[in-house]
Amino acid sequence: MNRDGLLELVKYPILAIFSKQFYFTVLFKLKGIGFKYLLSLCLILAIAASYKVTTVLDVFKELNVSNLVLNIPPSYIDSNGRLSPNDADNDFVLIKSDKGSNVILYNPSDKNYDSSYNAPFELRSDNIVIRYKNEVNSIPYTAIVDTNTNFEPLASAKILDSLLSMSIIAIVPIVTIWLLYLLLINMVLSALISRVILLYVIKLKLEYKACFRLAAFANTSVAFLLFLQFFIYFPFPYTLMLLIPVIYLVGIGKTLRKNVLANQTAKQQGSNTENTTNDDNNNPSNNGGSFSA
Repeated sequence: MNRDGLLELVKYPILAIFSKQFYFTVLFKLKGIGFKYLLSLCLILAIAASYKVTTVLDVFKELNVSNLVLNIPPSYIDSNGRLSPNDADNDFVLIKSDKGSNVILYNPSDKNYDSSYNAPFELRSDNIVIRYKNEVNSIPYTAIVDTNTNFEPLASAKILDSLLSMSIIAIVPIVTIWLLYLLLINMVLSALISRVILLYVIKLKLEYKACFRLAAFANTSVAFLLFLQFFIYFPFPYTLMLLIPVIYLVGIGKTLRKNVLANQTAKQQGSNTENTTNDDNNNPSNNGGSFSA
């Protein structure tokens, strides 16, 4: 690929977020690259996100977290990604290291507490808060574990040991697959929903392939928001995740429908003008040199 072609690829994510006109290029010229685009985007974002993951894992290693995880009460993560203890009495537990320093605060009820309970790791109701060197990061449970699942300390400790031994080369494909999995599901669902809206509300019929291709690029904003969650925690419910590309596609569909109607009107006006001209030419009383037969 030449330099100009590479620069075009680099511009695609920016155009996909900010340029409505770009989607007409996607619709008519960029056929067959939807999946390739998402895969490339996920890989690039995963490389950057993996560096952040490695810094978090380094903190885990330094504090010997894998052994202390065994002291976390057995818990359950529901369909909304919220953590709750199996025993309601164990909803606030402070876990310390062998040296007596605070390491993990188990706080699934999001209780308020004084500074004596501050710990580098806090397990809250819907995310893990990591505090290290004046930096605070949050990771939602939905980003690292499946929902509707039990949180078993022993099994979690074994998984954490495996993670701590991984290099960034091994982490990149895992993050890539995770991002791609979420975006592909979102692409399919948003494309199907958008096609129904376009067909029955906007009165515009697009082929399924065209909808999927547009949805692939319309999920660019979702990809960047998922990426930002590696650095800054913020609520990002799946309904919003699904709604973003639908808004893009419906907006594009409305513009396309408007253009189609404008072209049809122009053609109709041209046809009417031609018919009027023919009528004038066939009428001897109106025949003149300004029109040709």
